[in-house]
Amino acid sequence: EHIHHDHIICRGCGKIVEFKNDDIEKLQNEIAKKNRFKVYAHKLELYGLCYDCIK
Repeated sequence: EHIHHDHIICRGCGKIVEFKNDDIEKLQNEIAKKNRFKVYAHKLELYGLCYDCIK
């Protein structure tokens, strides 16, 4: 079974970290419901710099 996850991506070195956050999933569902949408898929990618690239 595939468990949905999101990504945080370093703009410096390209490192990608997969993460799952139940609060984000809940908020997405609330937003969809409020706007009368049925969401079939989504993609969340956060971009920044990892610790090694900040040093």
